[in-house]
Amino acid sequence: MLDARLRPLIDPPLNRAGAALARLGVTANALTFIGLSLGLSGAAAIAFGHIGLGLALIIANRLAGNERYDLDLAPGVERLVALAPSVQTWEPKPDLYTLV
Repeated sequence: MLDARLRPLIDPPLNRAGAALARLGVTANALTFIGLSLGLSGAAAIAFGHIGLGLALIIANRLAGNERYDLDLAPGVERLVALAPSVQTWEPKPDLYTLV
């Protein structure tokens, strides 16, 4: 709910930063790993009593990722469909009623 209000404010600078990172050759997988590392580090900091540091790391984690994960996954799913179209459709269809 808070993200919906903050996204219009933070998306333009994040998009510019993302474009700059892409020009430098930083991949989406690298950003995902960085986001994971920030989130886990934030959780560990809070667990050890460093609330301020943990909060800062979790906010950085939120900035590193997209709340609409389906937008991130859609290109990968489309690529998998193109590579192996028969896998998702069960072609040829198995005959479940044939006696063995």
